[in-house]
Amino acid sequence: IATMGMGFLYVFLRFKEVDPLDFDGCDIKIGEFCKWRMIFTIRPTMLLDLWTPVIMGLLGTAVHVHALRFSNIVLWFLPHGYVGYGVFMIIMALVANFGYCGQLGLILAFCSLAGALLCFIARCAMEGGIISVYSRWAYAG
Repeated sequence: IATMGMGFLYVFLRFKEVDPLDFDGCDIKIGEFCKWRMIFTIRPTMLLDLWTPVIMGLLGTAVHVHALRFSNIVLWFLPHGYVGYGVFMIIMALVANFGYCGQLGLILAFCSLAGALLCFIARCAMEGGIISVYSRWAYAG
């Protein structure tokens, strides 16, 4: 959840860099909204660079909250054991925490790495599977 929150904070900070839309005189020039298009884009490189912490945080939360598993594609990306979850958390630290939001990203990266270490310890201690939260909304309908 913290990585997802940091991702939204990062998007918000990038959004603040965008100039407000100004229609005075209606002289729209080519390239006028370049900064705006950097936030709301479908170009894969920009899209993944901007939204990686949000996507990784959503996937990390979906490991524990079944209501967020809204598609079989999401299930394909989720780890199914402590070793897989530990590897996922290391990838999250390297890809989605380091390099985003300065010191907050560093703190969350070290928390993710500590969580990965705990996952490996839990696996060595022969613990069962990853604990999930079932909500009544997950099965409505």
